[in-house]
Amino acid sequence: MIAGDPSRVYTLSDISKFEEELSRISKNCLRLQSLL
Repeated sequence: MIAGDPSRVYTLSDISKFEEELSRISKNCLRLQSLL
């Protein structure tokens, strides 16, 4: 979140989607590391 930018407000659904993306990315990274 950008400090001093009141127009950008995250809702709970946005946060949950963001966490889902993070978990998916981290799983992909772990899978890539196991292949190396």
